[in-house]
Amino acid sequence: MKPPNEIQDGVTRMVRALLGANGRLQSDLAEVLGVHKTGVSTRMNKGGWTIEDLDAMAQFFEVPVATFFEDPRDLIKQGKWISPCIDGTAELADVTVR
Repeated sequence: MKPPNEIQDGVTRMVRALLGANGRLQSDLAEVLGVHKTGVSTRMNKGGWTIEDLDAMAQFFEVPVATFFEDPRDLIKQGKWISPCIDGTAELADVTVR
């Protein structure tokens, strides 16, 4: 099992990838989580994601909670990546990686 800080770092990597793929900002995420944008900034820099955060973010990005425990780089290697949808959500999609 990974140490908690590695898990938190992995969640942050995926959150950054999902935000970027969807053209969303930390302030958008703050609204969904019901915190000030500095609360999201703190989580992004120091960790502290909660189960409630993961559930809210999964709904926001329309992805399974398990997505946050994957490494975006592994999804690229597997030929999958986060594809932005027209409505601003994300989905995991098969893509050709060259």
